[in-house]
Amino acid sequence: MNKNLFPTLAAGLILCSGMASAYTLTKFKSSPAVRLNTPVLPDSLQKENAFSAEQLLGARTPLTLRDEMADWTTVVPDTSGRVILPKAVGKPELRTYTTRLRATEFAKGKLVLKSTSMGDVFVNGVSVAKKSVADSIPAEASGAVTLNPEADYEIQLNIVSMPDDKSAPDFRLEFVPDKDFEDVELADGPDIGRRFSTRLTMTGERVSGTSISPDGKYLITRYYETFSATETSYRATLQETATGKMITEDLSSSANWMPKGSTLYYTVKKPAGYDVVTMEVPTLKSRVIARGVPVNRFNITPDGKSLIYYKEVEGTKDQGPLKRVKSPDDRIPGDRDRSYVMRYDLDTHVTTILTYGGATTYICDFSRDGSKMLYIASTMRPAEYPLYFKDLIEMDLNTLATDTIIRNDGFINDAIYSPDAKQLFITGSPQAFGGIGANAGKHE
Repeated sequence: MNKNLFPTLAAGLILCSGMASAYTLTKFKSSPAVRLNTPVLPDSLQKENAFSAEQLLGARTPLTLRDEMADWTTVVPDTSGRVILPKAVGKPELRTYTTRLRATEFAKGKLVLKSTSMGDVFVNGVSVAKKSVADSIPAEASGAVTLNPEADYEIQLNIVSMPDDKSAPDFRLEFVPDKDFEDVELADGPDIGRRFSTRLTMTGERVSGTSISPDGKYLITRYYETFSATETSYRATLQETATGKMITEDLSSSANWMPKGSTLYYTVKKPAGYDVVTMEVPTLKSRVIARGVPVNRFNITPDGKSLIYYKEVEGTKDQGPLKRVKSPDDRIPGDRDRSYVMRYDLDTHVTTILTYGGATTYICDFSRDGSKMLYIASTMRPAEYPLYFKDLIEMDLNTLATDTIIRNDGFINDAIYSPDAKQLFITGSPQAFGGIGANAGKHE
């Protein structure tokens, strides 16, 4: 009997017992094969920047299971965990496989791709393991992966087979846990239900607002999509309210309605300011109605003749070594800056300053004919409660004559006109108007 047999068997048993138990992924969604073209080589003698077949792995960008098409099929590996593919004929072929992986507890390990073909493994859109060359027998490519408990991980595998590969393409995808995480249970498959997580509440597309045209015929729906903590995109759609017919899904997210009818407007940045562009609905025919407008945030008066916006003005600075502190907030940089109301006439292209002075002003409302504007002027009195006092003022936009309706009330917040502009609806705290709402009696 061979005396070296027992030491050899013992060493083999020790080696096997030290290996982590690999978890083989058991189910995928598979795309149909896509035939790829290699680029044209203008000069066969050119040796610089040579093309590599590895670049074909980037032909399909990272996807999620939501992106799969109707013609994708379910693929289950054989009893050895391998998926065997047809050999490419004539041209390179790309196949994509997607699934989900979930751990019951926190786990660390690595994803291991064993394949005869080139392959690239993505986890949540990030490449973690790439095999850049084809082999006659399966070879490995691996990358470290950390799994949080009960979190879903989107797995995507791109496999590229070449016509001149020596072996038929196949692959096996495994998760090999680190030594301290061998007992963690795993689940995989494209059909396992997704766990709700904070990542799902932070990312994805959501409706941010809607706006109906003044004539009630059309609806703007605005969306925003968050990809990460620093990446967000915005879009808007336009459709008929009566039929739901989609007019466009590529509307500028900054588009708004003109005061009357069903005409949209939006701004375009130019070297000398902003152009204001209107768009007729449903023809989507556009024209520029103003050029060189100083800002891109404004209100259009109800008669459609003027743009009303705010201008930030830097406050007066003290000269010399001493500084006069007018109020406790005056110690804060920018406290003396003021916000004033401006008007841009769309007919004459002339800008008019509507308010000025020591008070900060902000717009409340316009009368329906566009002739009058309500605004509030706010000033600070550090020695009196509630510190900030407000005047509600009505301005005639034709003559700029003003009428102070409420003076020195620190508890009003906003005001709007009634439809006939003969009454005002004012909001404020219970202490507004001398405390008229502080003791409202029984609510029966």
